[in-house]
Amino acid sequence: MNKFVKFTDVSTGHEIFVNVTHIIAVTPTSADRTQTWIHTANPQNPTFTIDENVDAVMQKLGG
Repeated sequence: MNKFVKFTDVSTGHEIFVNVTHIIAVTPTSADRTQTWIHTANPQNPTFTIDENVDAVMQKLGG
């Protein structure tokens, strides 16, 4: 079953629903780890930034 997770892109304010099977990588944007880059296989929106740390994102994806 496909699982979609909702994120909010901090640069645009748009809500993005991402199929977790399309997520390639989740990486912190900086050393303080307060924001996260999400890299996906979606050509329209391959990488976007959200205002959550990597650990929270990983919990959201795995939960």
